[in-house]
Amino acid sequence: MKKILFFTIAFVLFLHSCKSTKHVQTQVDISGTIPPTTEFRTANEIILNSIQRRSSFDWFSANLSGSINFDGDKNNFSGQIRIKNGEQIWINITMFFMDAARLKITPDSVFIYHRDLDNPVRGGQIAIIRDFSFFKEMTGVDFTFDMLQDILLGNYFLGEPNGGFSYEFSEGTFLFTDNRVTEEVMFDFSLHNAHYKFISLTMRDRQNRAVHINYDSHAIFNDNLFPQKLSVRMTDPELMELNLNYQKIQLNVPQNMPFSIPRSAKIN
Repeated sequence: MKKILFFTIAFVLFLHSCKSTKHVQTQVDISGTIPPTTEFRTANEIILNSIQRRSSFDWFSANLSGSINFDGDKNNFSGQIRIKNGEQIWINITMFFMDAARLKITPDSVFIYHRDLDNPVRGGQIAIIRDFSFFKEMTGVDFTFDMLQDILLGNYFLGEPNGGFSYEFSEGTFLFTDNRVTEEVMFDFSLHNAHYKFISLTMRDRQNRAVHINYDSHAIFNDNLFPQKLSVRMTDPELMELNLNYQKIQLNVPQNMPFSIPRSAKIN
């Protein structure tokens, strides 16, 4: 159960229409495919650029692969992710050659069904049915559905520019620091000056507990830029690390999102 709960947390920390349904991929050459910024700007202007580069879609789907590490105990996984923009996130995870977990997340509710992976052969079936406040309870961050979706897809989600962030420029990267002293959870992040998308994102609380997310291998799909690799790292109370790869990304192709809970499952 612990592995699946962390997997869920990692997705949190990590998370209009285009007429074409054709899958078009172009790998982004950071050195010059998208012209880099040639002059320094205010923090608010840079953030506004990032907001303007947010991905636009009705449907997003991709195959998943990656690994999850609990203090040296590392396991690989595969699966699928499907998102109906603003309405539903569906994730299916396979581990140990079996369906290990399925998640359905809406703006109001969270449904999780999983097997007990600490005993994968005879493990029980567990279901969690909660409202969306489940994620705040798990992480301490007052998440919304849209914030979760944006973190999963590498979109800027911290609101309109308001002077709350300062930045330094280093080697083609804008390094932002959160100066909003009234916030319980602070967000430091970096944006590349070629495409203004997240390269890294750190969430930290007043006790200096932190979650670090890195985004890599950005590619263009139907004129939208998405990261194809995410890594999430936590160090409290023990090392926890998730590496996630998006493969065979499709945009604006409607998807089925099947979800059911067997009667034999224990509901928490």
